[in-house]
Amino acid sequence: MENQLNNPKVTFEVVVSKVKEGVTLFDFVKADKEMEDNFLVKQKGFLKREVAVSKDKTQFFVIVHWATLEDAEAAGAAFYTNPDAMKRMALSDVVLFNHYVTGLAQ
Repeated sequence: MENQLNNPKVTFEVVVSKVKEGVTLFDFVKADKEMEDNFLVKQKGFLKREVAVSKDKTQFFVIVHWATLEDAEAAGAAFYTNPDAMKRMALSDVVLFNHYVTGLAQ
């Protein structure tokens, strides 16, 4: 188990955001895409990102795949200094944020 904690296979970052009242879906999606293109994909260890929208179009469920937990945490720290990320954050409230690492339960 110790070896798996030090060398996890893949880290998933799960974020659920609720679009703030008065923000259009178009404006939120545009800001989200700008953040992904201008910041997220340039981060060390970024593998891919999946986005789903709730049926009522008020919540976004995002899974970001990272090479390591350290990469995910470093990107998270840099996120709060990035203007595109802050623009996106101003349009929504985070309902859930967590990291999950594969291979720990084996």
